[in-house]
Formats: sequence, C-alpha cells, structure tokens
Amino acid sequence: MAIGFNFDANSSVGYGHLNRCNEIAKELKKRKQKTIAIVGKNFNNSFIDLHFDEVIKINNSFSDAGEIAQICIEKSIPKLLIDHYQCDVIFQETLTSYGIVFGQYDFKCEGSYLGKFVININPCANKYWYNKAVLNRETKLLCGAKFAIINPNLVTKPLEGEGVFVCMGGGNDNGVAASIIDQINRVYKGEIHLVASSLSSSIPLVEKLNNANITTHVDLSDYSEVIKRCHYAIVSAGTLSYEMAYIGIPFSCGYFAENQIKIANSWQQSGLAHSLGCLTNKISGQPFKELLNNISLKKPRKPLIDGLAAKRIAEVLLT
Repeated sequence: MAIGFNFDANSSVGYGHLNRCNEIAKELKKRKQKTIAIVGKNFNNSFIDLHFDEVIKINNSFSDAGEIAQICIEKSIPKLLIDHYQCDVIFQETLTSYGIVFGQYDFKCEGSYLGKFVININPCANKYWYNKAVLNRETKLLCGAKFAIINPNLVTKPLEGEGVFVCMGGGNDNGVAASIIDQINRVYKGEIHLVASSLSSSIPLVEKLNNANITTHVDLSDYSEVIKRCHYAIVSAGTLSYEMAYIGIPFSCGYFAENQIKIANSWQQSGLAHSLGCLTNKISGQPFKELLNNISLKKPRKPLIDGLAAKRIAEVLLT
C-alpha cells in the first residue's frame, strides 16, 4: 500500500506544491511508508532531490481524476493528497466513486469538500471560513500557518545586517525581482541581496544594473547566511512568506497567482507584513522608501511558524 500525491510543477509554476509534498513524503519515508507522486506529463523535477518512491506522469491533464483513480487502483494507493486547485466537485466525486480516500489543499473556502481533510495554510484561516461550504460530515479542517511547510534546510540566525532580501521563488519570475530591485536601488543605498534559481530571468537584468551593492545568489538550498545580513525582505506570498515569518524578519509580499491573493491580504490584515498587491504590476520605489525608514522594521518579531507542519500532515495521512 502506498500514499499518493497529486500535483504538478515545472520551470514556471508549482515549486511550492512540489516542495511541500516532497517534505511530507520525506516524513512518511521515516515511518517506512511508501509514497507515489502522480504528476503532469510536463513535470520537471530538476529543483530538488525527491523523496517519493515512484513518480508517475499522467498521459492527459495532471488533474484527470479518472486516470488518477485508475493509477491509484493499479498501484494500490488507497489514500491521496491533492495539491492543486482543479479539485472541483466532479473531480472529488470521481475519486470517491472509485473508493479513493483523499485530502486536499485549498484556499477558496467555498463549494464542496468530500475528502477526509482540507488544508488551508492562510495565516488567518479558521473553521468559520468554511461556514458557507458544503462539507463531508467526516471532513477535518486543518487551518492556519501551523500547517505551512517550510524549507527544512532553513536555519534561523540572529539578524545582524541592514540589507534587503529579495526572492520571488524557485521558478522564472519573468523579471519581477529585477524590477523591484531597480526601484529599491533608487531609494536605498545599502546592500540588496537577490536569491533566485538559475531559471529566473531577473538575474541578467539585475547584472545590467551594475551596482556593487547588489549581490545575486543562485540556486541556494539554504539562504540563512544571506538573510542574516538583512533587516527587511520582499518575497512572493507563497511558501517564502511563511519562511520569513519563521525567521522573524519584517517583510513585504505580493502575489503572482490567485491562490496567493488571500495570503498576501491576510498577512497585511493581521499586521504581520505589508502587501505589495499584484507583483506583475509596476511597483514604484516610494512604498519601499517609507518601509525602509519605518523604525518598526528594526524590531525583531517572534517567529510564527514552528517547522513541524510536514510531521502534522504525515500523521493525518497515516490515520
């Protein structure tokens, strides 16, 4: 018997989905539990070392419930974690009709949820967000930042510097990080650190700025040494925002995708971070000037994430 994971990732999108499923698989491996990833045909696994025992690429869409169910039957996968947002009621009913037990990640808080559990990592999420949703009587709601999985290599260290940390995730950010750094560079003369994957189109754009205060760090598995030199961070409102909360550094975040909108808004509504809104829109340097001059940025914040989310979710999958 194996536990399955259904998600997708490539050079442009899905790194966060891949990373958190992979970390849950790692926890399950410690418990001698076999895991199988069911992914799209264009899946790209060049980001990280995988902990799945097997990776199966679907012939059709990565969210083809019929094919997924057939794979689950053939591979003896009675339980499945779904980490994408095409999990509508038809998708769920198809899995249920084949006797597949499943749980899912969610951000919409609306519609029908027929699975064993729903995970919503929004920092403000709670069970009342689902008052208008249709839930299976046995569905568990796993809500809040304690279910947010972060980079296990991340080591928290005292923040010692006055630099600015910029990272837009593990894929291609289409020049967004470079645009942000260009604006910061106009209003701030201190160190600026870009952390990016080799897939990022921001790297050559930042190099063209030809500024000795800007340092680019490529394909880091652990950016702890970089961020300890900073006192403020600008990141995308996905996994990175939770890592900033874990570290305790003041940060601003913005969104690329629909599932990140509520997260960015919740960080701001809770007073824990500043939302930059949609990152594909041009952002002027003025907000950064005001944020960098804000004395509250000098005050360390108590970390909100404990790094145990993968263990919590693994335990749910094993029950």
